[in-house]
Amino acid sequence: MKSKPFLGIFAGFCISLLVISCGSKPAVVEPAVVEPAIVETPQEQEVPLKDAEVVYVQESPDQAALEDLQRVLSRVETSRKQALDIDVPGYFPPDWEAAEGQYASAKENAKDKTPGDVKNTIALYEAVAESYDTAARRCLPLYYEELSEKILQARNEAIDAGIRNLSPDRLEAADVLIDEALAFYEAGESANAGAENYYAAVELAFGALDKYHALGMGIRAYRVREEIEERGFSQYDSGNYDRADGTIRDAIAAYDSGDTEKAATDAEESFFRYMLVLNEGWLSFAGDLKVSAETARGKAWNAKAHVAVRQEFSAAEGVYTRGTAAFNARDYAGASEYFSQVIPLFLAAERNAELKRVAAEDAISTAETRISQSEETAREAEIVLQGGAQ
Repeated sequence: MKSKPFLGIFAGFCISLLVISCGSKPAVVEPAVVEPAIVETPQEQEVPLKDAEVVYVQESPDQAALEDLQRVLSRVETSRKQALDIDVPGYFPPDWEAAEGQYASAKENAKDKTPGDVKNTIALYEAVAESYDTAARRCLPLYYEELSEKILQARNEAIDAGIRNLSPDRLEAADVLIDEALAFYEAGESANAGAENYYAAVELAFGALDKYHALGMGIRAYRVREEIEERGFSQYDSGNYDRADGTIRDAIAAYDSGDTEKAATDAEESFFRYMLVLNEGWLSFAGDLKVSAETARGKAWNAKAHVAVRQEFSAAEGVYTRGTAAFNARDYAGASEYFSQVIPLFLAAERNAELKRVAAEDAISTAETRISQSEETAREAEIVLQGGAQ
């Protein structure tokens, strides 16, 4: 805080101190005839004047006043932080700039050398704190509405992921925070008090948001783990799978102990590791399916399916192309789906082409047999005709 020094000590005035010493007369001796002794009377001695300075001491503020000043300074910082936390600069820039200008002016004119200085400084800072609080009260309904939307979204995501069925008690505990936050918010509205009730409402709402986020992330990690188990993918990356299992247990323990920040962090890590396992599983699974699809396609091609059953082969070829594109784009789940579909299509095309080939060969054989039989019949007829002519 800036302060100006006192003025110098004012000039004093002098007082004089006069000290007077008293003398005594000599005694006369008789009847001796002698000259009386002459005793000199002591002369008065003047004590020199002694100057004394009187110093006027300016009154200093007492400890209670200084403590009041510290309290109002603390209030200003708290009010300013609250205004920043709820984004007053973003919602109402003019209000924020006005409060900031008032704060700068208060710091410039603050003094703490005398009781009067402290009193005036406290008044300046109280006005600054009230400006921040007023801006906060104006901003909070908008901020709280936006925060409520985020909370609702996080809650719905956790419910959609299955938290209501898997852990309804934990969901209910998070819902309780929302009820408490609403109570503080309404109290602030009805009392038109400072930012205390509003800020308490926001703190509770953020606590609920953190809980919903942790629950949502945890349930998503759990669902990925279920898929890994169903498909038998843990064998493809057992290291990450085991670490994810350990981390999700830590997340549950942290959540139940009230450390939602650690719970969310651990849940995110376990989700990430489970996804690595799942992706590795899909990569291996899709790679195997891709090889099988390529083999089936080769057999269909060798069976002349692209000629014998052209339309059927072309349809299978389109699915195969989409599967290859998905695999190259690392969409292994999508690629697996396409390859799973196309393998029986190529096999069917190969089979149908083979059936057509066999049917064609049978037809040719039949035709050749018939032709052979016709030729034999003709020769026999010719012999008969020739014989009949003899």
